[in-house]
Amino acid sequence: MSPPINKSVLATITHPKSDCCPILEAGIITPEILYQWRRACQKYLKNCQERTADDLVSFVADEMREPILEKWYMASQTRIDALKLDAYISELATLVLEKGWEGKMRRRVLGAKMALGQNFAEWAYDIQNVNAILSQAAPTFAVANPELKNILDAGLTQTLQADLNTEPVLSTELNAWISEVKGQDDRLKFEIGRMQELIDAQPAKSSTRGKPSLADHLSSPKPSLASRLTSPPLKDNKPNCPPLTDAEKVLLDLHDGCRRCRKFYIGHRMLNCNGEFPDAATYHTLTQADAVAQAAARGKTLRVKRETAAAVRAPKNILDEDYEESDSDCDGY
Repeated sequence: MSPPINKSVLATITHPKSDCCPILEAGIITPEILYQWRRACQKYLKNCQERTADDLVSFVADEMREPILEKWYMASQTRIDALKLDAYISELATLVLEKGWEGKMRRRVLGAKMALGQNFAEWAYDIQNVNAILSQAAPTFAVANPELKNILDAGLTQTLQADLNTEPVLSTELNAWISEVKGQDDRLKFEIGRMQELIDAQPAKSSTRGKPSLADHLSSPKPSLASRLTSPPLKDNKPNCPPLTDAEKVLLDLHDGCRRCRKFYIGHRMLNCNGEFPDAATYHTLTQADAVAQAAARGKTLRVKRETAAAVRAPKNILDEDYEESDSDCDGY
């Protein structure tokens, strides 16, 4: 007699050789596991020359190790042996799967959302596989390919959606669409990784540095002339925007941004910026997602400049020269 089964353990399938009969080990059988069992049985039929569609079930059903399935098979062995594979799997599904599993799997497809940092291809193929199980076991619950494409499109991360808005995918067939989106997802991950390498390569600025650089001077809001000449200074209840971090500066430079208005792909730099500093109340630290979103909003093609890390650290840039404000510099920057 088979030992008691821990019902928290999922069943597994042992099938070391495709021409040998697969074994369904004891444990909980989910729709995914049942689908894998069906595939293993099909491979066995295909690769074992001695097997036929008529006698296949009599061999595979005898290799079920779950006690309740052993009892089910022994109680009706003659009838079950005469079944074809599809009929056998259908009866097995009725016996082992929880009631309403079809609706749960369909809702899993309809509500599919790609997690931040998740690989697009793995996520898309996982949802496609779930839908394939429904197509085989419960066709009325499955989603047609055009609808599945729309579901996957709506479930993309905001960063990937913004990138696709800039460079739309033209394919309408599901598998071709997945292949194209995979290419753009791979490229986007490469660019984000390269940008992070450039940011990590920046030397840490000393917190004890005496004089600010011109870049820091221009990118940090200064008090107005009136507040600087009035004693005591007028208190402005409006908070100042925080200075740019090194990472934000690199990000703006890589994406044609302005260090004053702090916008990407804006068409100017801080030396000729006529805008204002961002509102400190709503300001948040700039990220790659902001660059992607603003590129899409302005109809620009997202790109990362090809400067090397050494070029980014070039000391001769005028914006990195030390700058000291004189008393006569009343207007500020």
